[in-house]
Amino acid sequence: MTTPPRWILSLGMTVLAATLAIAQQPAGPGDALPGLTASEFEEFRLGLKDFLEVETTEDGLGPAYNATSCAVCHSVPAIGGVGSIAEVRAVRRLPSGEFEALYPSGETLFHLFSIPGHACQPVIPYDANVIVRRVPIAVFGAGLVEAIEDSTLLALEDPADRDRDGVSGRAALITDRATGIAVSAGLAGRLSTRRSSRSAATRIGTRWASPTISFPRSLRQE
Repeated sequence: MTTPPRWILSLGMTVLAATLAIAQQPAGPGDALPGLTASEFEEFRLGLKDFLEVETTEDGLGPAYNATSCAVCHSVPAIGGVGSIAEVRAVRRLPSGEFEALYPSGETLFHLFSIPGHACQPVIPYDANVIVRRVPIAVFGAGLVEAIEDSTLLALEDPADRDRDGVSGRAALITDRATGIAVSAGLAGRLSTRRSSRSAATRIGTRWASPTISFPRSLRQE
């Protein structure tokens, strides 16, 4: 058997070392986590494709909307990050100091755009006296949070900080209107990310335990 020339062996070792170094580098924002199986990476790829998908009216976009894809509002410093487009929210503050939604549904979001014709372009009512802009938050790691079992989140509740570690709180419980079951915010996100009758806005909203059409209210407001 002929021994390969030394330069070939050297080149091979260099390529191997470079490959291992790249594989061991920590994942950057928006990257897939190192060590994923083939099926897990495929799920990541499909999720990224869905996030980048540009919606049209044929897909159900409109009549009012903030953007035509998730990535438009979540792109800094990478896909899935924060956004450069600020959404608009408005409510009415009563003389008593209480806040009142301007939509009968309780929604506070006013979309920025509308489909051509613009007959449904949202207009903030004249009596709205509280108008704010909110930059979309990053969704990095949302899948890792959603992978946590509901029972684990509930077991970690410690509203009175009984273990004196300086951390207190409780899992947000939300009622899934489709099933009537009370679930934690993390599980609510998993339920709503499945492509069903729920909209993309609902999928994102329930991840952060905010009231939506499918998950109308938190069971723990206090």
